[in-house]
Amino acid sequence: MKLRALLLATVLITFGSVAHAGARQSIGVNVGLAMPTGDLSDAVGMGYLVGADYEYRINQQFGVGLDVDYFALGGKSTSTTYLRSTRTVKEQAPGGQAILFGRYYVPLKKSPFAPYVMLALEKVRIGFKSTVTYGGRSVTTEDKQDKVGFGVGVGATRPLNDQLTGGLELGIHQIQTTGESTNLFTVALSCSYNLGK
Repeated sequence: MKLRALLLATVLITFGSVAHAGARQSIGVNVGLAMPTGDLSDAVGMGYLVGADYEYRINQQFGVGLDVDYFALGGKSTSTTYLRSTRTVKEQAPGGQAILFGRYYVPLKKSPFAPYVMLALEKVRIGFKSTVTYGGRSVTTEDKQDKVGFGVGVGATRPLNDQLTGGLELGIHQIQTTGESTNLFTVALSCSYNLGK
């Protein structure tokens, strides 16, 4: 709750206190790895994410935007044998998230890199997919859940030319669930196109 209030305050301060001189917009794509931690890692393994984002850079130090991602966490299998029959359970977790983020870019003189810290409020849809194979037959069930989460991260961008910017971001995403810890650690590469003012 405190982190959400901090994110909201950051966005309001950003819009309310800085001038729009030097503002610009960009759209981009990102691709990376998604690694579950905590209780989620007991059921599923590392997977991938792909997404697209929009950012409004108010000035050289502040930016806000929206990121939409799809992720698929790799399956883990467990097998048990009873009376010469093997029962195999494979768990997977596909999902998607919409992320409202705020970034503070740390000013560096005479450097092409622009490091930043990020706070995010997230809407996550995650599906838990289980496939049970027993006696030559397979049964698949899926449970989809919509959850709210938040994220923190660090990253850096670097201009590739006058229009394109490359970036790298490390993020930790905490999904609000009851009775267990549902967390993701992400590493993503991005490329964005400057739309101008």
